[in-house]
Amino acid sequence: MIFETATLLFAGIVLCVAAWYDYKTSFVPDKLSYGFILVAVLSRILQGILVASWAPVWTGLAGLGIALVPAIALFYSGVWGAADSLLIIALGMLLGFPLFFTYVMLILIAVVLYPLYNLLGALFIKEWKATSTIKPSELLVGDHVVNDVKLAGIVFCKNDRLGITKKEIEHLRWLEQAGQLPSIEIKKGIPFVPIILVAFVIVLFL
Repeated sequence: MIFETATLLFAGIVLCVAAWYDYKTSFVPDKLSYGFILVAVLSRILQGILVASWAPVWTGLAGLGIALVPAIALFYSGVWGAADSLLIIALGMLLGFPLFFTYVMLILIAVVLYPLYNLLGALFIKEWKATSTIKPSELLVGDHVVNDVKLAGIVFCKNDRLGITKKEIEHLRWLEQAGQLPSIEIKKGIPFVPIILVAFVIVLFL
């Protein structure tokens, strides 16, 4: 019981940090997301060792399997970013089945209400804008450019649903240094990780 409580407390802290990053920068560090997945896997294994049973591992894997469905579907449909999907995968392993199934239901309800969430964000978050103009040197992997970047008929970066790649960023930074691309416009969405955090808290008290 103490171990499970400590694990859930750790998950809550990670989600709070991720939500803060998402709200302030619209970006969650990969190290945080992947580290959360690693801890979730190790906690399930350790829990299995403590109770001398494979049950914690199997329930964790079942939760992981359920998590992969919305994580992959919503990522490739463009609704979520990579960080959102990775956090959901980690929670799937951590919460396990059947608790994570309830969590998925809350997340899917949130997705359905996402257009309303965007509207409220646009109305009440004064600094929120649909797009943002930044320097190419400030780009991060996964950012979404508003338009294709073309110079002299050469396409240096495409408006792709998976976001900008590391190689494309290198090209754009080279153009910036050459004085040919002082700025670039990227899309900016309403942060979704806070919703993931709220759903997590609600599940704990159900």
